[in-house]
Amino acid sequence: MAIEAGVYYIQNIGTNTVVDLGDDSPEPDTKIQGYQKRELSDPWVSAQLWVIYPVQGSTDTYQIRNAGARLSFVDLTNGNHDNGSDSQKWIFTRNAADTAYVIRNLASGTYVDLLNGNAANGTRINGWSGSGHTTTNPHQLWALVRA
Repeated sequence: MAIEAGVYYIQNIGTNTVVDLGDDSPEPDTKIQGYQKRELSDPWVSAQLWVIYPVQGSTDTYQIRNAGARLSFVDLTNGNHDNGSDSQKWIFTRNAADTAYVIRNLASGTYVDLLNGNAANGTRINGWSGSGHTTTNPHQLWALVRA
């Protein structure tokens, strides 16, 4: 099932923390981290809001841009930072239990992973190997929550 283009929180299933752009900064190599979910009225909420939209001509590949920070794209460190490159494209797949998504980077093949499943604010989110839609690893299971 395709994801409708829109603005979302990306929430970890295991910790309920959400993907957060460190310091709400548009600078390259800014830390992507887990953080407790902010309310929409919070002045820093834009660091946690993500515009997700499909890549033209694809059924399961999307680009993710931060809703604040001058609409910065999400890509992987050491990836190509050119807008539209494969390091900025993400494949969303429902897990086998149909309760969450696994999110895989098109360029690297690694999955969005909350380091050690740690619920502490500031926990790094990075690319990590995984088993895709069959995973039961909560570090790599994500819900999309409409903002």
